[in-house]
Amino acid sequence: MTSGYLALSELTKTVLNGAEGILKVKVTGATGKYCQRIDLEDLKKQENTFLAASSENPLYYVFMNRIYVLPSTTATIDVWYLRTPADMFYLLNVTAYGVTPATDFEITSGQGTNETDDDTYNGLIVYSNEYQSYHIVTDYVASNGQTTVSPASAGFGANTIYFISNEYDGLDVPGVQSELNYSLHELVVTMAEAEAWAMDSQLKRAEAAMEAANLEIDFLNARYVGAQGIGTKGDKR
Repeated sequence: MTSGYLALSELTKTVLNGAEGILKVKVTGATGKYCQRIDLEDLKKQENTFLAASSENPLYYVFMNRIYVLPSTTATIDVWYLRTPADMFYLLNVTAYGVTPATDFEITSGQGTNETDDDTYNGLIVYSNEYQSYHIVTDYVASNGQTTVSPASAGFGANTIYFISNEYDGLDVPGVQSELNYSLHELVVTMAEAEAWAMDSQLKRAEAAMEAANLEIDFLNARYVGAQGIGTKGDKR
């Protein structure tokens, strides 16, 4: 920490929803205390000796994308937070293989993908960032990274390819699966359906899909139980 605060940008992963994504803070070490979160309006109370933070009663608040810890002499902290889910695709660099119209491209080696088994990517959907087109992988040769897709593309030059996958395709390809909890995949699809209907000017269908998504979100939110007890709410301290 610097000057009694830790910037959210210094955390290992991107925090989901900024301050709302911070779940709990603890002073680092086996004997370190958990910090109680306070609101900005409670800072005035720090002038009261009985309510002021101490090593035995550390406090924290979040402001301007920073976690401020009291007392400010606290050296380091551990932070539990909600992270932004990884994208639901895997980005690969590829090069042309053959002539146009192209049905093949070559995956550049050393990108953390499973390149040792033939047909590893068969059945996956790929999206060409250069030509803005979708294709299905029909064959993969591990020895040289040659990947065959259908339908053919206008070409695969020095290009980037998005491998799109999810739990439901049953492929379980390492590095290609989304880190978003599986129970939320259908919710994402439902919201995407609403967007697609809206783009097609089918407003009633868009509203129906979004209503279904909102009902599921409300159901999940109703099951969340926040922290309770002494010191968990600023106005109850």
